[in-house]
Amino acid sequence: MGTILLLAKRYHSDIFQLTADYIHRIKIQIPMKLVQLSNSIDLVSEIAELYFQEWGHFNPRLNQSDIEASLQRYLQSNEIPQAVVALEGENLMGVAQVKIRELSLYSQHEHWLGGVFVKPEFRGKSVGLTLIQQAVELAHTYDIEALYLQTLRLDGGLYRKIGWKPVEVFQHDGHTKLLMVNQLKNE
Repeated sequence: MGTILLLAKRYHSDIFQLTADYIHRIKIQIPMKLVQLSNSIDLVSEIAELYFQEWGHFNPRLNQSDIEASLQRYLQSNEIPQAVVALEGENLMGVAQVKIRELSLYSQHEHWLGGVFVKPEFRGKSVGLTLIQQAVELAHTYDIEALYLQTLRLDGGLYRKIGWKPVEVFQHDGHTKLLMVNQLKNE
């Protein structure tokens, strides 16, 4: 049944919303193991390469070595920042990070979800959704009150569908972005 709904989402927007709700309530079973990056340090170079390929053009001064060096902060296992990776066997499927102060423009917001990336061959299989949910759970374990994120999807995309709230649209590095929040604790 899940496969039929997933295929149907291409043809009708109402079915897509039903599908997103359906996916959110159940977990699509694909072979996936979730681990902290600190337990898979051999993946740092691969993740740096993927991040550079996906987002390197946003900052021409940044190179793959810089990204790899910045990922070293995610290798401790008992404090934020943390990165969660999804694996199929030993193969990287995707990654998500719980970061500290991602944007100086919003320095008042301490904790961020960022670096959410799923390899193309694993997209559409709930890997991104699972990584986001795992990052939120990780934030809960550290008693984080709110997670923020920035996205180029001004409609909020998947984040809005799973409960993230838009805060404001802003300009950064020549791009229009949406700031979103997930309030993990009631104010």
